[in-house]
Amino acid sequence: MYAKKIENKDDGKHRKNYENDALATLGDSILKFILTEYFFDKAQDKKYITDEKKKIEDNKTLFELSNHLKIYEFAYNDKYFYGESPEEDKVSNKKHNSYIEAIIGAIYKDKGIEYTKEWVIDFLKKNKVLEP
Repeated sequence: MYAKKIENKDDGKHRKNYENDALATLGDSILKFILTEYFFDKAQDKKYITDEKKKIEDNKTLFELSNHLKIYEFAYNDKYFYGESPEEDKVSNKKHNSYIEAIIGAIYKDKGIEYTKEWVIDFLKKNKVLEP
């Protein structure tokens, strides 16, 4: 249902029907919850949980991971996927940090929290954001 494609709101036309902000906001909250629980289970220390969680949920970390995995290739505007669009229509790479959060939000809406927790932890471990 939700996990069909990543749409980017900034297609040069500012159309509201291409916004994933709400889905990214949901995904951000889900990511924070999953990371909090993950680090809580490792050590019930507030400072440890906060410090470790911040490293991962930081926009810079998500931006770098999104770019490394080329998730932006699946970003869609009114006419094109990123790789198909003319240079002048390409989405600025500065906007790539919310894609992972939007994907997490979509997975949560489609599959529920237990599946999403497993997916997020596995995804972060496979991409060396979390230690295995």
